[in-house]
Amino acid sequence: VAAVVGVAAALAVTSLPASAGSDSDIAFFFAGALAICAMILPGISGSFIMLIIGMYSSVIAALSGFELVRLGLFASGCVVGLLLFTKVLHWLIDHHRTPMMALLTGFLLGSLNALWPWQRTVATIVDRHGEERIVQSVPVLPTTFADSIGDPMLALCLVTMFAGIVLVLMAHWIPERIKKRQE
Repeated sequence: VAAVVGVAAALAVTSLPASAGSDSDIAFFFAGALAICAMILPGISGSFIMLIIGMYSSVIAALSGFELVRLGLFASGCVVGLLLFTKVLHWLIDHHRTPMMALLTGFLLGSLNALWPWQRTVATIVDRHGEERIVQSVPVLPTTFADSIGDPMLALCLVTMFAGIVLVLMAHWIPERIKKRQE
């Protein structure tokens, strides 16, 4: 049940459209707290969360403009969010390890939606350099991608997927073999 909840939550988050955020000082604090919490969780990007809540461009503008007060508020939010969320997460893992690990695994599986290589663009923005950036897309099947967008490069995607699987398995297998030889 916890894994299904995790998958559903990650799918919902990765499907949310970007919104217009607030430019208030308190919004910078809460954006920092929320972004840092997202960075701790597997499969969820803090930058992506800031895009969804509409604070990404405001934080980037504060960085570019060297607005120390706003950056301080954002950093303070990060510190408070980090301290509180890690305590809560640590307690949950200590007291409810199996359901929490299932939930976190569900987050990872559900977030694969954002990594699906065949996406159709739904919404874009023009960044401060005048370049168009994709802010929302939806996954499509490779055949749909080929019909409406272009070459899905299915063979390349499959080869890289299997190469990734092999690398992960080797990264797990090699240290075990070394450990066994040392014993």
